[in-house]
Order: sequence, then C-alpha cells, then structure tokens
Amino acid sequence: MFFSSCLRCAQTTWALVGLMSLVLLQTVVTAGPQQHCGNSFRIIGHARTKASTVECITYANEYYTCDLSTCHGGSEKDNPGNRPLSKFAYRRCRLYDAKDKLGPADKTVYPTAIYPRNSAMLLNVFGAPQENSDTIAHYNCDYKSTSDVNNRRPWCSNCMGG
Repeated sequence: MFFSSCLRCAQTTWALVGLMSLVLLQTVVTAGPQQHCGNSFRIIGHARTKASTVECITYANEYYTCDLSTCHGGSEKDNPGNRPLSKFAYRRCRLYDAKDKLGPADKTVYPTAIYPRNSAMLLNVFGAPQENSDTIAHYNCDYKSTSDVNNRRPWCSNCMGG
C-alpha cells in the first residue's frame, strides 16, 4: 500500500514537471521578435472575421503559426492598434473570373492569403473586396517597383515555429 502511494505520488510529480516544461517551452518559443510574412501569409480558415491563427513564411523561408490579433500592416515599429490588419489592402488588383481570365487592374483587396514571387514582383492574393468581409476571390496584384504599395507584407507576433 505504501509503495503504490509513493509510486502514484512520483508519477503525479513527473507529470506535473512534464506539463510545466511544455508550458515553459511554449512560452520560450512564442516569445520573440515580430515575423515579417514576406514569402507567404494565410489566415487559417480563410475567414477574416472568425479566424484566430495565421500561417506566416518569412523572407528567410521560416514557417510560423501566429496569433491573428497580433498581425498588422506598416513596418516593424507599427502594431495592430495603429496599423490594423483589417485596413491592410492591396490596390490596382485584377480579379480572376470563372474562366481564369483577368479583369482590369481596378480592384482593392483585403487579403486572407498572399502568395508572392518576390523576385519577379508577382503577387497572387485571395481576399475580400471590402473590409471585414468573408466573400473571398482570387486576384492578381502584381507590381513594378519595390516601393509599390503591393510590395508590402504583413507583420505578426506571438508566433510559434521557426
């Protein structure tokens, strides 16, 4: 009886130590710098108004999952309060129609996913034509210079991975 009580106590202690280690490990992994989602950004679930997580691939091809509420436009010095992702948009985009033909470059798009080919200045965007809309379509938002508004990429923090 005494031995089984000690064994149960030891098992509980090791389980708690393991659980605490996981919590500390997650804290270490999620704490850290902002990630610049330069090579890919995707709201998991494709719903701007309901999702809580994003997939982010940095310019260094490091993969992260991040808390959507920490993502923003602007620069590394900005934050979701002064550059909210809900206002982040690409301009002069072309909508793909049902036959994959491109329309005129006159659309504004609020992205749920971006798939750039940065070296060629090509940008495929899945997104909505209005803020906070879940009506998603496929757009081409290519650009001609690195200073173009369509060369911007979201920033996120509270990320895991790398």
